[in-house]
Amino acid sequence: MGFVFVKDSVRDYGVFSFLSLRFFVGAMVLLPWAIRDMDRKAVFYGVGIGTVLFLAFYFQTAGLKTTTVSRSGLITSLFIVFSIVLNRLLFRVRISRWTWAILPVSLGGLALLIFGDTAELESGWGWNFGDLLTLLCAVGFGLHIVLLDRYSTEIASLPLACIQLLTVSLWGAAGALMTETLVIPGGSVWFGIFVCGIFCSAVCYLLQTSAQKYLPAVQVSFIFSSEPVFSVLFGVLLHHDSLTMLQAAGGVIMILSTLLILALPAKKDSIKVAADLRAAGRR
Repeated sequence: MGFVFVKDSVRDYGVFSFLSLRFFVGAMVLLPWAIRDMDRKAVFYGVGIGTVLFLAFYFQTAGLKTTTVSRSGLITSLFIVFSIVLNRLLFRVRISRWTWAILPVSLGGLALLIFGDTAELESGWGWNFGDLLTLLCAVGFGLHIVLLDRYSTEIASLPLACIQLLTVSLWGAAGALMTETLVIPGGSVWFGIFVCGIFCSAVCYLLQTSAQKYLPAVQVSFIFSSEPVFSVLFGVLLHHDSLTMLQAAGGVIMILSTLLILALPAKKDSIKVAADLRAAGRR
């Protein structure tokens, strides 16, 4: 549902300004509980990971100006591929054969979601600039999952999540000061800011930061890959986007793929790799 609130909010309000206010609200919600465990490590890693998160959200939010809610959710879900590839390239995390087998099935479901709208295909589904920006956001979200997978075990969840959100807010404020005319948002924009700030930012990123202490990046990616299913659903319910039987089938395939991945035994691969590297350094 967050896609709907964001698209409605940035229709008449600056992207940087919206991001700054949204994530400032989220950071302030967490700050009273995060401040007691705040340390230099939380700030250092929070700023770095938060910068990646800012870039991902900027590309996604800017893309929503010229693409639909459904398409934004669908393209964003390609982060599942980028997270697996980047985890392998950056940190040498091994990917199981089951994952490689299930991944194309999930992507097949995504393809049905994207190309199952025959009416849109007949009118030309060609990519626009907003779609390309959203693809960049998928790379950013993939990298964000990988970095949290690597470093979340070393830092308390509350301060790490809070610093990430505050970093996004500060980058957004800097962008707004340089490129946008500063205006006070209207009532509907404030509603989107508070809903997205509290629920889609503070709550969601605290839960993600906490969960990635225990779940490997692959499982997290597949869980998040169900997001386009809900973006299409809410796009249909709230924005009157179309939904065909092929798209519905694609959504079911993606959900089943996620459940199958979660049913498979998995370990926190990044922890194992880190331990292996430390052991190798002692030898």
